Amino acid sequence: MASNSQEAVYNSDTSQNAESTVLFDHDNLKKKFNLFLKRLCPKTVNLANPSWACVITYIIGVILEGKEKQKNNEKVDNLSECAMETYDVMKSDKKDVLVVKGNSPKPIIVVPNEECFELLAKIHLDNDHADYETMLKFVSSNYLISEENLSLFMKLCNVCTKSEPFVNHCYYIFVMDLTDFEDKPYRYILTLVEISTHFVHLRPLIFDSSSEIAIELLKIFSDFGPPITLKTTTIKFDFFISVNAKLIQMCPEFNVLIEKTEWTNTENFYKSIKHELYEWMVMTGCSNWATGCRMVQWRMNNISNSENRTPFSLIFGVHANYSLYTNPIWLCVNETTSDVKKFKSKFCILERKSIPEVSNFIVKREATDNKDELMADRQNSTCHICHYPITMTPSYCTTCQSTIHSFCGYRYSGKMSIVLIMCAKCKKKV
Repeated sequence: MASNSQEAVYNSDTSQNAESTVLFDHDNLKKKFNLFLKRLCPKTVNLANPSWACVITYIIGVILEGKEKQKNNEKVDNLSECAMETYDVMKSDKKDVLVVKGNSPKPIIVVPNEECFELLAKIHLDNDHADYETMLKFVSSNYLISEENLSLFMKLCNVCTKSEPFVNHCYYIFVMDLTDFEDKPYRYILTLVEISTHFVHLRPLIFDSSSEIAIELLKIFSDFGPPITLKTTTIKFDFFISVNAKLIQMCPEFNVLIEKTEWTNTENFYKSIKHELYEWMVMTGCSNWATGCRMVQWRMNNISNSENRTPFSLIFGVHANYSLYTNPIWLCVNETTSDVKKFKSKFCILERKSIPEVSNFIVKREATDNKDELMADRQNSTCHICHYPITMTPSYCTTCQSTIHSFCGYRYSGKMSIVLIMCAKCKKKV
């Protein structure tokens, strides 16, 4: 029989006093915990790791049936024999409980997933938000709970993860409407922003239908894994509920929570994305935003913060092999197409005040055969257009030989279809 203290922990009311639960978001975390478990744990009979209450009840029935057959000297089937070798049944609070057989001085109680959160929450709060190792030591000596369940609980605890956010846990989701600026056949941009890292996903859409968005989410979640929560505005809440229903039809494991959020939480991301798209159009002279959104996604995911960490590195653990310059200020030139002007007017985009003007001074590149001098020149070079250091192999204007970033110049086709680069000042003379 389990000790009185053990039964007290397992069977007691797990509601906490006001002092211990001031910061612990019990109801919200329980909802997310159970949703995640339903996604990961199938309701199948697995003697090695019984999880759900229905499975544990079935195993208890098999063991009791086997014991009855042994008592009556009847033949016991193989399933009952296997179950009886590993587990036993004991009474706890007038109900049958499955326990693990072993050399432990007290029985190890098998806890179903339905009761797992409440038990872990009580232990965690009673021990002043104990760390993972402390929780694992206590739990493994009293209960059979998978390490995956314990790890999930520790990641979800809003108090313990305040300084170390749970990556890929929650996304803002919204759709940018570009129907007045159609890039045939695309009219919309599906946008997802990971809240803790600000990692951005941008996907061009032909229609803003629930089916098309569900397919794009399926592609993203297949690569990055599904989050627990998607947050959207109140106006779009019902729409994304229908999107989630379509997603579940295609892949039941990708069921996510849809929650409401204020537009002010997503407005800054919306403005930043449209501004980056505009700057990409100005820089390239191209109005195909369906292509540009991919470039903007790459740039935004590789901008370093004050700790030299990028959204890309926070998600993948390493910096991108060929990331863009950490904070380039792209050249703002006069719009060469009416499409770019139309885009700027539609979204009320303001010019950046910090963009430097192009200097009249032209830096000539001296020809040299000395490899050491050439490497030193490349390492110490500064872009003639944006005046920022060039961290990778520099490019050169084919007309004036000025040192520039490859993305600060204009590409054109020379003889034999060779792609050449020209700086902004030389292009104005052409």
